[in-house]
Amino acid sequence: MALRRLLQRAAISNFTCRSCSTSPAVGFKFPFFFSSQFSTQLEWEEDVDRELPWPRRKSREAAKKKKSTRSFKLRCEKYLKPFTLDIFISNRFIHATIMHRALHKVVAVSNSNAKEFRGTLPSYGDMRAAWVIGKVLSDRAKEADVYTVVYEPRRGEKVDNRMKTIIDTLIENGIALEYDQT
Repeated sequence: MALRRLLQRAAISNFTCRSCSTSPAVGFKFPFFFSSQFSTQLEWEEDVDRELPWPRRKSREAAKKKKSTRSFKLRCEKYLKPFTLDIFISNRFIHATIMHRALHKVVAVSNSNAKEFRGTLPSYGDMRAAWVIGKVLSDRAKEADVYTVVYEPRRGEKVDNRMKTIIDTLIENGIALEYDQT
């Protein structure tokens, strides 16, 4: 212990010998006062890990880090149930898409602001528009051979009124829909 304190005062404890990979504080095998010839033969490098305080040392920090992996269900779910329904309802328009989760390819789209609905719908955001959007979306999904869709509401999104109308219309027209009702 006394030798270690002496070496710390002399500021030699911050260095490590490359050839023998020991620091003077751990195993003191060479003379305390180095000659110029001896110090040129041994290559010294700073041991950065010893200079840092305890919580910031790289070796301890690397040991504590745990590689985060997603569960098997989360990794495979987008391949087992590949098609997802996305519904966006604003005050003026309704927009609904069915897309492939893994490939990010849009399979079917229906929008109340489209040219095909401009003359037929009196309002682009009411219940009748939601029913028409659901009907057209289900027809386009069947053309693309999509019969099962997963719907995950956004955080804080309520499934009621126009949203419920679109979902019910998809189910009535033969699209099997799985969604969380909480």
